[in-house]
Amino acid sequence: MRPGPITNVRFQGSFNKKRPISLKYVAGIVLGLFIFSGAVYLFLFSPVFMIRDVYVQDFQRIKRSDILAHVQSMIDTEQWNFRPYRDILLFNAVYAEQDLAQKFPSLEEVRVAKNYFHTLEISGVERVPIGIWCRENECAYFDDKGVTWGRAIPSSGVLLIAVNDYRNTSFKLDQDFFKSIQIVTKRLPELGIALRNIEIPSDLINEFRVNTGADYYLVFALDSNVDKQLEVLKVFLEEKSKDPAFHPRKYIDLRIDGRVYFDKGEQPVLSPEPTPEQIPSLAPA
Repeated sequence: MRPGPITNVRFQGSFNKKRPISLKYVAGIVLGLFIFSGAVYLFLFSPVFMIRDVYVQDFQRIKRSDILAHVQSMIDTEQWNFRPYRDILLFNAVYAEQDLAQKFPSLEEVRVAKNYFHTLEISGVERVPIGIWCRENECAYFDDKGVTWGRAIPSSGVLLIAVNDYRNTSFKLDQDFFKSIQIVTKRLPELGIALRNIEIPSDLINEFRVNTGADYYLVFALDSNVDKQLEVLKVFLEEKSKDPAFHPRKYIDLRIDGRVYFDKGEQPVLSPEPTPEQIPSLAPA
């Protein structure tokens, strides 16, 4: 007997039946939705972790109200019609520190601490101004790191170094000038020279003048080592201190390495690289 072809075979049993949905599966979905909804409520709507107080330390030059207002604006920032940063767990303290440092450049350091579960504490260290850098009608404070900030009133005195920059450039503290000026202002008191202010001329390259408390000013050049220029000035003044007739009436020029020129009464003609032949009125020491 030959076997015939197998056709129209239908399997009866479990392969042809739909499995009922497991109660555990349904319960898991419901539990997950419940947990998710609870987390959303807890972090976005519940007062359990809500920031209620912001404490800001007292600063000398920054108003506490300005910092409070800026931090509050960060807390009230909306995303998808929610304000998630009201929750202290979701509030990004590192970002807040960076944002405050950018908003208030007079702060050298900023710290945002979370005092769980309802309080933020803002503290920091203010920059200490050592001078005022002015260009045209705009002046700003600067510290010993060469960072500028704020608006300052032009002045000339002992407490702050006054730098008048007459160059036609954008308002930005020139680091090359700043480093040399910083060296000069630290060394001059050691030589018994009082400083009134500093000028960077617009028509000269890499030179600056230091107006002293006497009747003359000093001329320095960035093309030469400023420390060496000061050493030459120190030796020059020590030698001239023995001469009662010595009294520069206009300036002392230190731009040429190893040499000092001083004016005996005529207005000097400054140039990037002066020589005795170019400026006959200058008398070498």
